[in-house]
Amino acid sequence: MLTAPMLKIPFILSAALAFHVASTSPNPTPSPKEMQRATSEQGWGKVVMRWVPLAYKVGFSAGFSMSFWMACIYELVAIATLQTSWSTVADLLSPMPTCSNMTITSGFLTGWFFILAGGFSRYWCYRTLGRHFTFELTIRDGHQLVTSGPYTYVRHPSYTGMFFALAGTFLLHFSAGSWMTECGGAKTWFGHTCAGIWGVNAAFLSFLVIYRTGKEDEMLRAQFGRKWDEWAERVSYRLVPYIY
Repeated sequence: MLTAPMLKIPFILSAALAFHVASTSPNPTPSPKEMQRATSEQGWGKVVMRWVPLAYKVGFSAGFSMSFWMACIYELVAIATLQTSWSTVADLLSPMPTCSNMTITSGFLTGWFFILAGGFSRYWCYRTLGRHFTFELTIRDGHQLVTSGPYTYVRHPSYTGMFFALAGTFLLHFSAGSWMTECGGAKTWFGHTCAGIWGVNAAFLSFLVIYRTGKEDEMLRAQFGRKWDEWAERVSYRLVPYIY
């Protein structure tokens, strides 16, 4: 018999898949030569534009992705223990009587939708840019200015998608009805670690949006000149149409 907590399982699994898509680079790290072409910055500017994104790529994969997957696994196992007699596991993951309140809520659904929207938009960007999509700032051999797909609406849609996925992560795991809130996970070292890692990533992503999108525009304008100017005139917003 299906119970309220069990109904969450397909939502959690699909959110995990979408998050994996959103957070995984579709292409290998470009060559140093290709990254060198992307910026003439020196000193700290060079560090920021070349090495910080690489560190973010490693940290994101190792920290954010791992903690997200662990939170999903904890909740799935906690749901399973409610349907079984695994008393030892239940005591560890579902120690509070309110664990039976793990269910689908409006906050959970909003988080799930945000993660799927983020995963879809990032995948759309991957498919549209092809080999040109990299986590590192890069001018590739034979680089082309791509203005189709999501790039007909805003100039940096992949960042918009990542914001959606990040916001969805908090809502999915920290809203009412989640393992974090109903089973006390948010009060454990793991819950604190997740909140810290996800908060740091949110702050860093905000920095990237403010600093790097401007640098990307400068890089592409220098590379493509009038062609970029014409595109920027048609697509005047960086992240959200009519807002920013």
